[in-house]
Amino acid sequence: MKKLFIVLVVGLMLAACTREEVDVFSLEDNYIYFPYDNGTTLATSMVPGDSIYYFYNKSSLTVKSAQQRDTFYFEVRAAGLAKSVDRQIKIVPWSCEVSGFTEAVEGVNYVPFDDPEMVKNLVLPADSVQVKIPVIVTYDPSIAGTAKSFIVGLKLIDSGDLRVMGTNFNITVVDKAARTHACVRFNQSSL
Repeated sequence: MKKLFIVLVVGLMLAACTREEVDVFSLEDNYIYFPYDNGTTLATSMVPGDSIYYFYNKSSLTVKSAQQRDTFYFEVRAAGLAKSVDRQIKIVPWSCEVSGFTEAVEGVNYVPFDDPEMVKNLVLPADSVQVKIPVIVTYDPSIAGTAKSFIVGLKLIDSGDLRVMGTNFNITVVDKAARTHACVRFNQSSL
């Protein structure tokens, strides 16, 4: 009886095991991400829409009637091999709620990410694995004379050329977490 019980238990254990295929990183795949810079997270004051990654400019940008545009550059890196062709990067707006900041309006407070001016700058050049991409913030004349703080949220999305690095807090690249979402804060001066 004891032997039958042991055989039955071992048989059930073997039947319960299944082989699971796990995706493996391949150098043929091309992934993009924002490299994380310690000390630049707003995580303590953010109400994240996707509860994943954050990155923002350390010093705020300012637009005013005398300077109607300003630009912040984000570094984007590719994990994988450099290619001998340009590769398109795609970003889309992302809701980035931060206390004390108003969410910027696409086309009013910043140049839309699908605008031809932006699209031409959203390219990972041939033979490169990193590039700086712009976020162009603009002056809103409809609130002239009013000081206001804004935030622009953006996130990387898959393009035909590049895939977004995983959305997992445990993913790291050279001991730095890979980020897929970003925020830029800026002010419109009352001047």
